Amino acid sequence: MRVYRSACPCNCYDACAMLTYVEDGRVVKVEGDPGHGYTRGRLCAKGYAYSRRVHSPERLRYPLRQFPRGSGNWQRLSWEEALDLIACSILELKARYGSTLPLAYNKYSGNFGWLQNTVDAFFTSLGPTTRAGGSPCWAAGLDAMYLDFGTIYNPDPEDLASCRAVILWGANPAWTSVHSLALLQQARERGGIVAVIDPVLSATARWADYYFQVKPGTDGALALGVLAYLYRQGHLEIETIARYATGWPDLEAYLQGLSPEWAAAATGLPPEAIATLATIYAKYLPAATWIGFGLQRHANGGQNVRAINALATLAGLQDGPGGGIYYAHQATWPVEPPLAMPPDARGSNRYLNINNFAAELVSCREPPVKFLWLAYRDPVTQEAGARQLIRALDTLEMIVVVDHFLTPAAQVADIVLPAASLFETWDIVSSYWHYWVAANEPALPPWFEARSDLEIVAALAARLNELAPGSSTFPVGRQATTWLDILFDQRLQDLLGLKSWQGLLEGPRKARVPAPPSGITLRATGAGEAALPVLPVYVPPLAPPPEYPLQLLTSHQQFGLHSQFQNLDWLQALNPEPAIFLSPVAARKRRLADGDLARVYNENGEIIARVRIEAGVQEGVAVAYEGWYGKDRYQGKRLFSAGDYNVNFLTSPRATDMGNLTTGFPGCAFYDCFVEVCRL
Repeated sequence: MRVYRSACPCNCYDACAMLTYVEDGRVVKVEGDPGHGYTRGRLCAKGYAYSRRVHSPERLRYPLRQFPRGSGNWQRLSWEEALDLIACSILELKARYGSTLPLAYNKYSGNFGWLQNTVDAFFTSLGPTTRAGGSPCWAAGLDAMYLDFGTIYNPDPEDLASCRAVILWGANPAWTSVHSLALLQQARERGGIVAVIDPVLSATARWADYYFQVKPGTDGALALGVLAYLYRQGHLEIETIARYATGWPDLEAYLQGLSPEWAAAATGLPPEAIATLATIYAKYLPAATWIGFGLQRHANGGQNVRAINALATLAGLQDGPGGGIYYAHQATWPVEPPLAMPPDARGSNRYLNINNFAAELVSCREPPVKFLWLAYRDPVTQEAGARQLIRALDTLEMIVVVDHFLTPAAQVADIVLPAASLFETWDIVSSYWHYWVAANEPALPPWFEARSDLEIVAALAARLNELAPGSSTFPVGRQATTWLDILFDQRLQDLLGLKSWQGLLEGPRKARVPAPPSGITLRATGAGEAALPVLPVYVPPLAPPPEYPLQLLTSHQQFGLHSQFQNLDWLQALNPEPAIFLSPVAARKRRLADGDLARVYNENGEIIARVRIEAGVQEGVAVAYEGWYGKDRYQGKRLFSAGDYNVNFLTSPRATDMGNLTTGFPGCAFYDCFVEVCRL
């Protein structure tokens, strides 16, 4: 049995390094790499299920063509046939419109391995193309960090173990960052406390020492109410703040009009809870504040993050190791490799908002988009307003999907190409949370005719140049290891203390943590220029309309990662059917019992789910976890399928307040979704 170094490339805090055991050409076991200082030899349930994923009988084996689109009539193609169809479509559209802008590329976070950048490089090699820009994940929070600190910085999360208090503000690491729990437990064993602020009584909240259940979207009121309390009680170091915080006098004047009673009314918490949280910030130093991504998926999300930034910074100026604000970083990410466009190319790329892709796709003119390449994501399940996207895709002439499985997005494609798994490719994986970087080496030969994304675009570039010389500047002979040589530039060499990426083959390596910001900007002129409040003042959340009184929170599930993993048998067994979680009061008002089948609906669409009554859900809230895949039939009736249950049939592409500064577009207010529920 041979052991290989692997690294999970999924969109996850932990970015685990793994050891893969191979016997007779099959992965027989996957375990955590003990040499990784953050994940420390352990994996989550999804990681241990990789052995089922790589050898799944449902994995795509060959290139496929669907004709007509959406018919389910699939034809096996050779790679030569598939590449010819795609290349001819590209060249015909370029000739028809005199431009490569009809070619669109939509990708995101299904694979965060470094070599996913090579697909971007391929589209650059064609000339100006249309691309999905922005982020559905963290955009509003990134802008808030940039406005307040001038950079995107994250302390070393391994230092959480040294904190006397860890405040998890909208984060649920028991489900989404399981390796962090060990550090939080170490902090508790040393006399520290863990507090959770969340609209839902999450698994982490049940485990914590303190739990504050706020109304969705009111986090900013809580942060400012606590800050005002600390100010009035004399717990802030005013002289230090005046030196460290630009714009303090303006915020000070604003705080004088706030009270615990005001914050309590806004958040739904009792006034004494405001005082309790203030005491935690005042007395338990160093204190770490972990800001989750979910709380900034509201129309006021960025402003709420700025308010939390103000509280955590001003209350913690005397913090020691481990204290500070934790959100994310990009320090160990590579940059897209430079590649010239063809000599005859004119103009620049055209960007469409990834969070409003359907509407912007249809509205494109001069020239219109006619070709779409989808990779590293399934927008049919993950994009807000999913039904509108499906209709928009009907306006295209060719859709190409590269994936491991026949996903909902693949089912509306013309051509589906089988992607190699992480066990069949070279790559490097880094995290947006911790500072460890790990190499991924091939452990298996390709699955049937699967190819890596790099191999696919290189072969397509070669075919384009055979048919029309000079169509692509992509270096078709450059191997994966050579691409890694280029991506592992001097900046990353210095951060990791390595002369080449091959040093990672000896084991994961921790990068040097950058220096923290030197101050906070409370009065941000950049916010004013973007027509936002210059101060971190409170902006109330959206209110539900009378006909849809429940606010639907479509949080991350425990045994899936967005649209990935839930199709695997092991994980389906843990989550066999979708559910809608309601409070006892909300269920009683609708005459619903636990286990009933219910219709969840609004003006955008509807889904069917099993009612689960949960005391930890607020009366005005409903919870349905996103990304479910499962069995097609239940008790002989076709009720649940990946095509029918999609929480994004209910959401809309409503924008968050921030995101433009760092990602080019606002984020998506997924959680400002309002529904009604009734018995099926």
